[in-house]
Amino acid sequence: MIKFNKIQPAPTIVFIHIPRTGGTTFHELAAKQYGREQVRQFTRADIEAWAQPRDNCAAQWRFVSGHIGFEFDRIITQPHVYITFLRNPVTRIPSVYEYIRTNPAHTHHATVTSQNLSLQEFIERGVSVANIDNGMTRLLCGLPNSAREVGFGECTREMLEAAKKNLRQRIAVVGLTEDFDASLVLMRRCLDWSSPLYKRMNSTNTSLAKAVTPVEVRLIEKYNVLDCELYAYARTLFHRQASRLDPLFRLRVGYFQYKNRVRTQNPKAFMRLRRFESKRIARWLDLT
Repeated sequence: MIKFNKIQPAPTIVFIHIPRTGGTTFHELAAKQYGREQVRQFTRADIEAWAQPRDNCAAQWRFVSGHIGFEFDRIITQPHVYITFLRNPVTRIPSVYEYIRTNPAHTHHATVTSQNLSLQEFIERGVSVANIDNGMTRLLCGLPNSAREVGFGECTREMLEAAKKNLRQRIAVVGLTEDFDASLVLMRRCLDWSSPLYKRMNSTNTSLAKAVTPVEVRLIEKYNVLDCELYAYARTLFHRQASRLDPLFRLRVGYFQYKNRVRTQNPKAFMRLRRFESKRIARWLDLT
């Protein structure tokens, strides 16, 4: 677990935002924790611009994120730690497809809608290669510009092993979209956050994932063999890290989920809960 010295400047948190893993919601949580002026989203073009010889002002941000791998090393010279979320490819890929299909601003939106591509056709034609063909392995393997330069169907087991090694050695906290609340409790404990109550943002139609056919599932698994293995490995690391915290971890998660549900469904009841909640219990559960 990360241990921050509260007297010394804390390291910059670098969030590798794998698309459709809950990253938009997580980024908003970070803005609440650090203040919006200390949070910054980067694109690949930003990385290239900031990597030019100049005074590096990246130190002004406490939390930076982007659909970028370890290229952040090029612009952040001060101490920094990486965190990320992974998601089961069987649910992530349909979410990518639905997001592209319903978002006119996306690069591939016109291709999908003008040809009325189904999810199966979207995958088989290799639309948005960096997302649908082992996209998590591409971002986490550490190869420069890997998501753009490796061709469709050309990801290797060497890339997978590099991604696994990075999860072990370079990612300070691994989160799971399917266990989002538990991931937030883990992040809260490791990053010294206040209670990360939240509302989901930028979510796609969840009915699509439920409607994925067995044929589509097999197709997703076929083109994401490495990501399926990487996700299983990430789950092992996540549960290992959570179990090391203390025996109360799942109790903390349950209490957090209860508070977040009350806050979302009945704000007045939540205010009453906050007024009458035992501070001793809240501190004991480490969710104040």
